[in-house]
Amino acid sequence: IELITLIKLTYLLVHFSLFIYLIMKSALLVIDVQNDFITGSLGSEGNIDIINVINSIRNKFDKVVFTKDWHPSDHISFHENNPNSVLFEEFLVPIPNSNEKRSQTMWPTHCVQFTDGAKLHQELEYNESDDWIWNKGTETLVESYSPCEDCFGNKSGFMQKLKDNSYTNIYVCGIALEICVRGTCVSLSKEGGFNVTLIRDAVASVNKEKEKSTLEELENLNINIINSDEINL
Repeated sequence: IELITLIKLTYLLVHFSLFIYLIMKSALLVIDVQNDFITGSLGSEGNIDIINVINSIRNKFDKVVFTKDWHPSDHISFHENNPNSVLFEEFLVPIPNSNEKRSQTMWPTHCVQFTDGAKLHQELEYNESDDWIWNKGTETLVESYSPCEDCFGNKSGFMQKLKDNSYTNIYVCGIALEICVRGTCVSLSKEGGFNVTLIRDAVASVNKEKEKSTLEELENLNINIINSDEINL
């Protein structure tokens, strides 16, 4: 009887461990570590420094996902496509299939599809056979700071793909903290069902002055904020 009980307990323990693994699989989301955010039109001093951190931690995770801004050349967010707009300021742009307009930050042209600026930085370690790539901002009139949804709140299918593959323990890094990294964290938090962690020393900003307020906002959303040496998987 004792042997049978031991076998049953072992069986239950193994299956419980497997269950926990399946519901808590981890994914590292590497947001927009592309040439234009390192040395291009939206590059900032020191942004390249996060690449070594990302490379050093990537093997800790069950899955690594790289997102990319992947804009058409006539994208609505580009200052040069909007006469009378001012770079880095808000401007009213058309809403698709509507007579109304919305406010859009005007950016320098960046990450245009099939250009060098849109490529992942060459020093970033990327496993073509196993890592995922997710392109965003691919439509002319639609902005997408988050891979999860566009500026109108339309979901992209990205979060469902994570859930379908049991990646619910999500760690976020990349560029830019105050824009697309923030947008990704907010989307995941709003969706629910994810444990979201920001890796502080693996993110960089375009506007350094907004770092503090962005971190405070994410903390208020119960986003975990840690450094890379605190990752415990």
